[in-house]
Amino acid sequence: SGLSDVKNYEGEGKFDVYLQGLWWATITISTVGYGDVIPKNRWSRMFAVPVVLLSVLFVSFLTGRIASSVIRLDAFENLVEERKAKLYSLMARYQVPWEIQKEAFSIYPALLESSLKDYFELLLDLPPFMQEKVIFCIKRKIVSQVPLFSSANDKTLTALAMVTQQVLVGPNEYIIE
Repeated sequence: SGLSDVKNYEGEGKFDVYLQGLWWATITISTVGYGDVIPKNRWSRMFAVPVVLLSVLFVSFLTGRIASSVIRLDAFENLVEERKAKLYSLMARYQVPWEIQKEAFSIYPALLESSLKDYFELLLDLPPFMQEKVIFCIKRKIVSQVPLFSSANDKTLTALAMVTQQVLVGPNEYIIE
């Protein structure tokens, strides 16, 4: 336990003393502890020091990856939540009546979901033919989420996505006459 492993220096070379010091420092810093099973000779300790350090690094890496996967949300979801919070703050600050707030919040998610303007900055870095392909995929996904077209086949969804245009429509307005 602890320093009792390092206590006897007589008859040992300088290398062994430094190795015992390195062993003690590594085990102390890594908080692995001084268990019942410890390496007794020079070669075992020389092997154990890198193993202990690599183990601490591995556990740290694993913990970091798990934490980052839990924390990292979809960038679009972050954008939606941030904008909803700003809209709510605006409504509260200017004491917008509840009925208007309800109406605004009912169309706001659809506006964010269907709006391609947030993606245009990213898409501008792509060549035009790739921009068209990505925009088409986004439109197709949006069309497939409309309840009216939920059971449509791929050919129908593709055709609808090709002719879809972005138009802003408020609640209680007819889009098909």
